[in-house]
Formats: sequence, structure tokens, C-alpha cells
Amino acid sequence: MSEEQTTTAPRVLVTGASGFIGAHAAAELARRGAQVLAVSRTPRPASDWDRARAAMQAWTGGEGGAPGGGIQPLACDLSFPAAGERLEALVEGVSAVVHAAARLAGGDVEQARDTLGPTRALVAAMEARAPSALLVLVSSFSVYDIAAARAAGGVLDEDAALEAAPEARDAYTRAKLGQEAIVRAAGARGLPVRILRPAYVYGPGRLDCAHLGVRKGRVELAMGDGPVAAIPVAACAEALALAALAPPPASPEVFNVVDADAPDRGRWRAAMPAGSGAWLTLPVPGAAARAAAGLLGARAPGFLRGPVHAARFQGVPVSDARLRAAFGWTPRHRFEAVAAMEAER
Repeated sequence: MSEEQTTTAPRVLVTGASGFIGAHAAAELARRGAQVLAVSRTPRPASDWDRARAAMQAWTGGEGGAPGGGIQPLACDLSFPAAGERLEALVEGVSAVVHAAARLAGGDVEQARDTLGPTRALVAAMEARAPSALLVLVSSFSVYDIAAARAAGGVLDEDAALEAAPEARDAYTRAKLGQEAIVRAAGARGLPVRILRPAYVYGPGRLDCAHLGVRKGRVELAMGDGPVAAIPVAACAEALALAALAPPPASPEVFNVVDADAPDRGRWRAAMPAGSGAWLTLPVPGAAARAAAGLLGARAPGFLRGPVHAARFQGVPVSDARLRAAFGWTPRHRFEAVAAMEAER
């Protein structure tokens, strides 16, 4: 490493920087001394970044902080056809890119436009202008075949099978599988790549969890069993920052971002702030849900259908060992403590 490289702050591009994960990742990278290009459709105001950095400082207790960091908000709609040229200019000179931009809802058409298209454009820009820069993809735990993992038993880690029936899952899962395929292909061509798969991400303003059941108004059908694979947003941001600032790997790497101390549904409900739950909760055992799905057949709502029901409501033990070993990462705070922070807001 040259003298210039040792004295110059790393330059990191974060896409989707106005989002829940992207904003915290940008704040943590800046706290650790990186110069962050925070790209989003609509940049956040400076006060938002100050709060995000303060939250990360409190989460880490100041550990790992470094001077020289900063955030430069930049507006860029990655779904525009002309975004490729803008991306080529943005990635030039960066040491890493954290790609958090993705669409959460919508069908396959919207996912192709807002998730897959921007990922292809980003990869092309990096291969053209920053071929030695590291690409850190924010993927998702949703890519796993949870039904197969439950059938196999044991603990779900990064070697677990990916979803074998994507056509039976939602468009988001299909898009995340597609994103990983695009990035893996780039890795095979020589682009340094790390794929991080966060579990359900919770934190300030996001303690409600779709894995607990199905709610209509203030009535909830409580469904599922086993642990809820989840991660606090601050712990996720710290993992992304560590992955982005570490030396690039020689071949693509994959890491689960999940707390192995995964709460079950009872722990989660008990930790929710008073008044935030349903007025009436009706337990629906797994056997009853499967029987209903069988009786309704094609008329069954999506959440009762095999792979969708498994992914949303059938928990499995999970492992965070690979992430801990690679970067010295730790979730830092147990679920109940994080939930208590939310209750005090």
C-alpha cells in the first residue's frame, strides 16, 4: 500500500442511501472514517445524517470510530436508462460500493426496473471504471429455501440451499435471487464481490414484524413457530461497513447478517411497546394453516401457500458464525434491549 493510500480516507459509494439500511450504513461508514457518496433519488437533509451518525455512535459506544469521515448526498435515479453514464462517473476512484438500492414491493415488472436494472448498470459501471473496487451487495435472507432447511434440520448457514421454487415466492425474492446471480457473474469475471444477506431488519420505527402473523386492522392471526431470523438495523449497518472497508476477497464471499440469538414469536410480542399490538390475537397452529391451504387449493391466500408460508412463518435456527469470524462482528445488544430502545422513543 502506498503512502498516499495510508493517509487518504477510503471513498465508498452507497446506493439506496435514503433507505432504512442504506442510511445507517452510510452513517457507520462515515463514522469509521470513510468519505461516503450517499446516492439516492431524494437526498436526506443534513439533520437526518447527524441523527444517523449519533445513533451509530451510541450503538457502538464509539468503538471503531475514525476521523476524516463525511457524507456527500447525491441525487441519482438508478432506474433511469441514462443512469449508467452517471454511475460511471460516480464509481471512478471509489474503493468500495455498498449496493443497498432495491425495491421492497411491487411485481416482477417493477422489480426488473428498480432492482435488477440498476444492479446491471452498477456492475457495468464498475467493470468499466472501477474494476478493482469492491462491490458489497445487500441481498436478503429471503433467498433461502426455508422449507428445505427445516426438512434438513440443523442450523441454517451460508451453505444452505437457495429457493428451489422462486416462481412460487414473491417478486421481491425473485429479484434478490436475480441480483445475486448478476453479482456472482461479475465476481466470476474478476470483480471483487461480497454478498451480505440480512435477515428481517428492525429498529427505530420498525418493530412490527410480518413474520408474527397476518393482521387486518387490529385483529391478528398469530402464525408460525420457531425463531424469527432478525437483525437490528445498526448491527446490519456495522456489518456492511466492516465488509466494505476490509480488503477485497480473491473470490466472491457470502455472509448471513443475522443474530444467532433469534427471538421466537413469544419473545417478540412480549417486547413490543404497549398499545402497538392487535386488540384481538387468534392463534393459528401450523397444522391448521396447512389444512386450510389444502382445502382452498388455488383460492388460498398467498401467505398460506407452501414456499411463501415456510419463508414467512416457519423459523429455523440460524448461524452468524461466518460474519463473526471474518470481521470480528457482533450484534452487541440482545433483542429485548433493542426493543426497549424503541419503546423509549
